[in-house]
Amino acid sequence: MKAFLLGLTTLFFLLDAASQKLISGPMLGPVSHRSALIWIQTDVPGSIDLSYQKIGSDRWNVIHAQVSDDACRAYTFRLEQLEPGTEYRYQFSGSETYQFKTQQDWAYKTEPPAFTVAAGSCVYVNDPLYDRPGKAYGQGTEIFKSIMEDRPDVMLWLGDNTYLRPADVSSRSGYAHRYSHTRMDPNIQKFLPTCAHYAITDDHDYGPNNANGSYPNKEWPLSIFRLFWPTAAQQAHSASDLSSYFEWNGIDFFLLDNRSWREEPGDSADMLGKSQIDWLIQNLKASRAPFKMVAVGGQILNSYKGFENMARYPVERTYLLNRLRSEEIQGVVFLSGDRHMTELSALDLSDEITVYDLTLSPLSSRPNNISADEANANRVEGTYVDVNNYGLLHFEGPYNKRVLRIEVKDGDGETIWTKTLEKEQ
Repeated sequence: MKAFLLGLTTLFFLLDAASQKLISGPMLGPVSHRSALIWIQTDVPGSIDLSYQKIGSDRWNVIHAQVSDDACRAYTFRLEQLEPGTEYRYQFSGSETYQFKTQQDWAYKTEPPAFTVAAGSCVYVNDPLYDRPGKAYGQGTEIFKSIMEDRPDVMLWLGDNTYLRPADVSSRSGYAHRYSHTRMDPNIQKFLPTCAHYAITDDHDYGPNNANGSYPNKEWPLSIFRLFWPTAAQQAHSASDLSSYFEWNGIDFFLLDNRSWREEPGDSADMLGKSQIDWLIQNLKASRAPFKMVAVGGQILNSYKGFENMARYPVERTYLLNRLRSEEIQGVVFLSGDRHMTELSALDLSDEITVYDLTLSPLSSRPNNISADEANANRVEGTYVDVNNYGLLHFEGPYNKRVLRIEVKDGDGETIWTKTLEKEQ
């Protein structure tokens, strides 16, 4: 009888595992020298296994997981004790095999490897049942095919990574539905396993339009964002926000939260909050990276006091820029989205220090066609773009002469403009 019951239990377990089907993912999340995160979402709750091995090895490692409805049937597998600079493959029951490579252990041994980061913001996937009547706001997601063809090492999602509809923001399940709907888009699906993905949030994936830190239901975006965007250094600044950090081949990336501490615009109001700015400054001072990439949803250097630009928070903006100047921090490049247009802004803080703000938008939502003549005193001539586009950040050259080659491409993968930034001396 015990043997019968054991066999019956095993049968039920196998049937439960067999009934599992991935509806989105796998998505390769953060990858370090010795670890990797892999995200999936299933159609029903239950158990699921991930098998992985070092390419060339006969041994498969298996990680067992239990997926729950409370976690939106999403799960992040954490692969630890990996070898640096090594290729691995993984699969789920009945799935195809996927591959990734850990970061190379190059420091003090060789020059840093060249690598490419793709970046963009504002992803709108049409959903007629919940969309406004009239012309579709989403422009199609074929742009992700073009990004995939460029074979970036990293994809950095710069906010508004999905667009919550009015019906979504009244419940946690509404958030889960919208994130899931966007993540299941076929073109996005094919892209997710091909490189390491990192993300920040902005208003449309945080709450209602222009939502800020006073939003009563802010626990919903915090919990859902964390379920759908695994990070290696989650809550880097505070357990109450969505800040994070990662390093890739000697370049530091600081991912800020411009919603959780945000107040209504005003001369003395906060967009990022003094505590988050001070945390950023301390880390920028400690960084030895030739380029320090700071991702934030809204524009920092655009001098136009409109929309959700930091210029509408003049006291805080002055404090941030003055700290960069007084601490003599070189190599800062802000990466922003939000505006449904792309441009590069530059501001000289001193003879030795220039700070940049690269805005990249939109990926698949409707472009902004009204800001070409916007009064941004810091716009770099020839960089304004008002079509669907994305950016490629190519980090190249030896450690002491590292360069950042910025390439902006349209939805078909055609280059619109390029600019090279050199390491400040």
